Amino acid sequence: MSPRVFIVGATGFVGGDLIAQLTTTHAEYQLSALVRTPDQASALSTKFPSIRTVIGDFASREVLLKEASDTDVIVQAANADDELVTFTLLEGAAGNTTSPATYIHISGQANLIDLAYPLGKAQDRIYGDIDKADDILNLPPYHIHAAIEQATIAKAEILGVRTAIVSLPLMYGLSRGLSPQNPNFRFYIDAVLKHGRPFVVEQGENIQIHTHIHDVSSAIETVIVEAFKGATGKATWGRDGYYIVESLEETFLETAKAVGKVLVSQGMIASDGIDHLGSDKVGDFWGPGRLVWGASMRSKAQRLHALGWEPTANVRMRAEDLRAMTEFEMQARKIV
Repeated sequence: MSPRVFIVGATGFVGGDLIAQLTTTHAEYQLSALVRTPDQASALSTKFPSIRTVIGDFASREVLLKEASDTDVIVQAANADDELVTFTLLEGAAGNTTSPATYIHISGQANLIDLAYPLGKAQDRIYGDIDKADDILNLPPYHIHAAIEQATIAKAEILGVRTAIVSLPLMYGLSRGLSPQNPNFRFYIDAVLKHGRPFVVEQGENIQIHTHIHDVSSAIETVIVEAFKGATGKATWGRDGYYIVESLEETFLETAKAVGKVLVSQGMIASDGIDHLGSDKVGDFWGPGRLVWGASMRSKAQRLHALGWEPTANVRMRAEDLRAMTEFEMQARKIV
């Protein structure tokens, strides 16, 4: 039987690009995906004819249980903090009596934000998923994603399900799926256009990890491939299966400058000079923006590198991709 992969979040920015990656590099995989509506099923099948779609939502317990129990690898790339869908998928994975499925939970590095640290300032602390793994898995529950990550590992241990958590950084580039644009980037464009100039939170010196969406997909693919290797694989699981994805470090100030240049060239704003705004003002544009744009998040992908994964994008390519993302946003608004 061909390897089977069930994807939740298939129409999203990450899930869609992962499907494109797997259909390109692993045509032998049988891919299935949860979608909410017949229209989504039609759109996904049109773009990826080999995929099998299943209609349901996070509350479709029987659908999720059946799909999770009939597959080999489950990728939850939808809502990282949704306990209902996560626990249902884990229960379904445990229900496969012939070969329990591997559950891969896609999370995010917002859990690494020190909420007590001043926004807009660089931070020295770097989390590695080997040398700081215990720190990550024992973060206080008020840290973003921390509670669900810890609950997922604990539930999987009880059910006897092999589990990995893949923690994603800030992402750039256009997805190859049904949702090409990163929604966080769209929110920043909205805010800049509303404000009239590019801006940063406070000093804008906060350092963040940025990884191209294609590199994110290849990282998730690396873990999936390891799951199919069984006892011969090098991957570790459970509490030792926390995989950080990272490549380029950049201050948010550098991101704001790149976006500003493109918007000026498109005639959308008059100046690419950078404004330094307080967190309250930034929060008025988009509530989470004060953290997404103002917090430091630094990490090291130690486990993925040990498996042979390496990102392909570089600083020059990031500048080009930021331009492409901004231009795409303008085209999507029918402004250009």
